[in-house]
Amino acid sequence: MLAAIEAVIRGPIFSVQRPLSYQVGDSLIVPQPSTLVNALAYCLSLSKSVTAKGFGDEYLENLVRFVRKHLFRIAVKPLTHIILTPIILSRLRTLEWKSDEVSDKINRGEKLTNVMVREYVFGSYSAIFLFINDEVAKESMKFLHLLNRVGDTESLISVRAVREADIIGEEESSLVDTYTPCDWVENVSGDYLSIRLCEEEYAEHRLERIRGKPSDLARKKLEDFLKFSKNFYLPLKVERTSRNYLLYRPAVFSAKAKNGFTIALFRTLKGETKIVVKKEWLK
Repeated sequence: MLAAIEAVIRGPIFSVQRPLSYQVGDSLIVPQPSTLVNALAYCLSLSKSVTAKGFGDEYLENLVRFVRKHLFRIAVKPLTHIILTPIILSRLRTLEWKSDEVSDKINRGEKLTNVMVREYVFGSYSAIFLFINDEVAKESMKFLHLLNRVGDTESLISVRAVREADIIGEEESSLVDTYTPCDWVENVSGDYLSIRLCEEEYAEHRLERIRGKPSDLARKKLEDFLKFSKNFYLPLKVERTSRNYLLYRPAVFSAKAKNGFTIALFRTLKGETKIVVKKEWLK
């Protein structure tokens, strides 16, 4: 039976770099499902509440597989206006070199920093994790408060609240306020954006080591992105301010669930939340 856990997240300095972007790292408006799989694995690694084999990278990789095994899907509901803005970052690169190499560079008067442009997102959202296993859901609920970053290492977020979300009904057609795969619904209308996001399974695929020439790596990244991503409806409306900034306002769109799917109603911290799920998950 499906079990849902909601985490209310505020992103004062939040960025999830779009796949395939490079030095100028434009950000996704909200975190994609694969990113949130890794975020949950990170929380469980800090809690040490889940036993996984190995140490270091191997331990974290096994935690990601554990999370994927016990998750149906993850949905995100925007809660506040969202704004995106570019920021120039200057970073020390000293961890890439040995201590004597750092000393030599300083003596030669070389710079130890580089500069890059990142796009940051300001706003709040709810992440709703839909679990297969009720025991794993309750264990995860204890430790989602440990989350301090989603996406890029230069991000900072805060978790405002975590609680269980109760399912209170289902509908064939309704207003939907969470991002939804486009091929799960039909007769869509209202306020929404169409955005391509990586699904939950991409988190596990990313564990595979990719080797080769830079051109081979770039081609492989593109192939993987196309294979493990799909178009989502994102319930946001675009508005322009008097100073010509773009604001993304939380919205809803009307949709009918396709055959084999249904729109589940959950009681959450911010009122009712509607998520499209597979009917078999509710049995």
